Amino acid sequence: MKKLILAFMLLCGVYLQGKAQDYIPLAVEDAYYVIRGTDPEGYLPDGYHGHRIKGDTIINGKIYKKVYYQYYTTENGWGYPPLTYTGESLRGVVRDDIEERKVYAIIFGVNGVCPSNEEYLLFNYNLQLNDTSDNSLCNYGYYTVTEINYFEIFGTIRKVIKLNQWDYNYALIYEGIGSYNGLFGDLTCFEPYSILYKYCIGEDCLGDLIVSSTEKLPMKLKIEINPNPATDLLDIEFSEKSNYTMIINNILGETIIEKQVSTSHETINISNFEKGIYILQVIQNNKQISIQKFIKQ
Repeated sequence: MKKLILAFMLLCGVYLQGKAQDYIPLAVEDAYYVIRGTDPEGYLPDGYHGHRIKGDTIINGKIYKKVYYQYYTTENGWGYPPLTYTGESLRGVVRDDIEERKVYAIIFGVNGVCPSNEEYLLFNYNLQLNDTSDNSLCNYGYYTVTEINYFEIFGTIRKVIKLNQWDYNYALIYEGIGSYNGLFGDLTCFEPYSILYKYCIGEDCLGDLIVSSTEKLPMKLKIEINPNPATDLLDIEFSEKSNYTMIINNILGETIIEKQVSTSHETINISNFEKGIYILQVIQNNKQISIQKFIKQ
């Protein structure tokens, strides 16, 4: 009986270890962050803002997800939910290095902590116990990893790394989300106590948290590519029928196909393509509204 129990425990340990090794990517489409800003002195009511990850772009040959800063107000401009969405602006881009378990970002414009308009290391989920995070992890600087756990955070079991600088000064970073402070954390000294209030994925996931808006949350064209990988024919489905420019580039950035599309379905013959990775872009009114990767095998 003891041998059976020991075997069961060993199997459970192997299973949990395997689960722990599955990296959860952060840069996913339609991820929403609602962040609560609090006044450390307690003189001002809470304020809220958000981030939304949507759409792709290519910078220096790397594919990033775009991050939009979202503006919310309440009835009096401050206070408590429900919130009103009032608009958004492009804040930056993020990408996962899945093999290294790291997240890189580029912030557009000026901020008080991290580099502006250049790529930097945003989160490192490959840190081990007693590691000291290097200064390139600019939101946190020189912190030491004091705990590594797996907790349910916003509905999913995630790796949680505790970084300590002093006994009372620490940060928590959540794999697949960001940190206790949100996606970009405390980028300015004006929000020393920003807290991730809500995280979810999907256009309707915020429920009654945002009950009305002066304009609808922007929708994004969705395209499906089948099969992927493909050998001869590539079927492309568009979520909306309209007039688009479709461009296919190889991994070197060279244009292989450029054509106008006015239907919700296109079939492309790629039998003469060389084997490798290709990038499909959809342009409308001189703006990139969708980007996808596919493989020719």
